[in-house]
Amino acid sequence: MKIVLIEFTKIKDAKHVAIIVNEQSIASGCALYSYLLTLHKKVSLVSKHEIRYKFFFLPWFTKLRATKPATADLVFDAPSDTLWLYEALKQEGVKFNEKIATSLYASFLIEDGSSFLQDIKKLEAMGSLIESGAKTQEVIKHLHNSESLAYLRLQAQLYSSFVLLDNATTAKVVLNNEMLQKSGASLQDVQKAAHNLLTLVHVTKVQVVFEDKIIYEEVE
Repeated sequence: MKIVLIEFTKIKDAKHVAIIVNEQSIASGCALYSYLLTLHKKVSLVSKHEIRYKFFFLPWFTKLRATKPATADLVFDAPSDTLWLYEALKQEGVKFNEKIATSLYASFLIEDGSSFLQDIKKLEAMGSLIESGAKTQEVIKHLHNSESLAYLRLQAQLYSSFVLLDNATTAKVVLNNEMLQKSGASLQDVQKAAHNLLTLVHVTKVQVVFEDKIIYEEVE
């Protein structure tokens, strides 16, 4: 069940808010938990079912409880539509701190895996969350540990910095030494991450530029 925008007023009027979560919505629930703390609310995070330890990295995971508190005067389910929640919080004028940004970034990955690459709005949102301090390396390490950490670090940087050209048919990435050094990625990692940009809607060409030279180009 989504929180409709009018219910943000109810949230502000409540004294004790209980957020019901499951594994699909645990990250969005943590984002809301962080937001409610900025409003100086008493908050409870409730799950009727066990949440796997892989989500332990999320802020407030240790606050999970199995039952709804009797004192809660507002109870709702955390939304599983991350983009909706991101835009709703933006509309409310919420300033994203590190915990909110990290939770929302994780929620996008939990919800979509890698299919978010096909949605420009989600990519833009994730880029904004990185700028707000989302701990992307920690999120990726716990949720997608099948890839090398260097590749995943680079992937997060590329997806937050590429630009679309030629009526959104070309995805261009400008690579620099700092990005490579921070990620520890190889040229193979660069090519793999760039290749995945071809899954974006309308994109038929990917170009990677390093020191004003095209070092990788692929046309679908």
